[in-house]
Amino acid sequence: MASDLREINLKYDKRPRAALDVLRPVPHYCIYDLLMSHRAAAAALSLTRRFIERLDAEKRARGVLDFDDLLVYTQKLLHVPAVLDRVRNQFDFIFVDEFQDTDRIQADILRLLATDAAGNYIRGKIVVVGDPKQSIYGFRRADPETYGTFTQSVLREGGRQELLVDQYRSTPELVAALNAIGPPLFTTQPADRDLNVFQPEYHALRAARTAEGGCRPLTFLASDGEAESEAEAIAAWIRAQDESDLRKFALLFRRRGRMEVYLDVFDRQKLPYVVPPMGLFLDRPAAVDLMSVLRAIAYAYDRGALISAARSPYFALTDAEVVKQDEPPWTEFLKSLDAFRDASRHLTVTELIDHVVKTTAIEAIYNARVLRHLEQVRTIAFSYDQKVGGSVRQFVEEIARRREVPEEVEPSLLDDTTNAVRILTIHGAKGLE
Repeated sequence: MASDLREINLKYDKRPRAALDVLRPVPHYCIYDLLMSHRAAAAALSLTRRFIERLDAEKRARGVLDFDDLLVYTQKLLHVPAVLDRVRNQFDFIFVDEFQDTDRIQADILRLLATDAAGNYIRGKIVVVGDPKQSIYGFRRADPETYGTFTQSVLREGGRQELLVDQYRSTPELVAALNAIGPPLFTTQPADRDLNVFQPEYHALRAARTAEGGCRPLTFLASDGEAESEAEAIAAWIRAQDESDLRKFALLFRRRGRMEVYLDVFDRQKLPYVVPPMGLFLDRPAAVDLMSVLRAIAYAYDRGALISAARSPYFALTDAEVVKQDEPPWTEFLKSLDAFRDASRHLTVTELIDHVVKTTAIEAIYNARVLRHLEQVRTIAFSYDQKVGGSVRQFVEEIARRREVPEEVEPSLLDDTTNAVRILTIHGAKGLE
């Protein structure tokens, strides 16, 4: 093969098809593929560096910093001995909760503050609390390796590990199920793990609560694996239980994408549920239509907002009617908006939404799913009124901002009084009873 390659006279700047043909028969090995991968990676790295340089220059010109800058520059400052000595002396004790969500830069900042001039940990100065099995913030660069490296360095210098195994939240039956499932997933046997990768140990939990009616820890429901079939099985199972307090039932989803199918089934089964305010519904037509009307109310001179509102189901003007702006369909539309605008001066955003929905009779043309989307906007508005209490214009801008918020970090707020099944993501349920 080497002689074949020499005869081909492989050039760096030409596509070496002949070399590719020579090397293809070799299983799992191709110099051409490796070469192309290397060149692509080098080009991507060069482009990324130029982008970062331009971004940094723009931030300097504007005099702004982003969140990563705050961490990076703090780390750099603390590597200046005089600065580190001054900052270190400001803190007698350092407590860090949810340490498994710490990234490497944050861990290095903590290490600098918790050690003396010789780099040794100051006894009793730092306490970290965390569970590496709960490390789910990879998108923020948190990883179990950082947890393992940091805690092991503390232990090597005389630190003490305290295991918190008393479980106050779950029933004994559920704790027993977790203790049966956990060990195989978090094995510490060398034969079953990669020794180059940090593997957290599983420590058996101890139930601190007493049994409550002998509830079963796990119930398996049969279905064909399709989302609708699963939802039907779950709804039927809940119906077969005591429905006097549906608040004790919760559906936890890994992602929100499949949630709609379950909600459709629950609607058909007339099974009450509550869903926290979330961005999942903000891009649905019902939410977009309502927000176009609210934007037209908030911004009287925004022609794009006016046209969007006019063509929405709330007013249902045709293109021809929108063009003829001196004739009744358009002029009546403007009068309606003026009336809503006047009402918005003394109504909360939630009350304004109710007023618009009632006045336009929009609910008559919407099905159950669309009404659910509409109710989600109202729920967000109610929460906004309670916490902020701003104008309709501020609410419109808040919704625009929420559309940009990553799904993983949106808050989950639940109505704790309604007798209904709770619908949550696993992330949104974290920390709730």
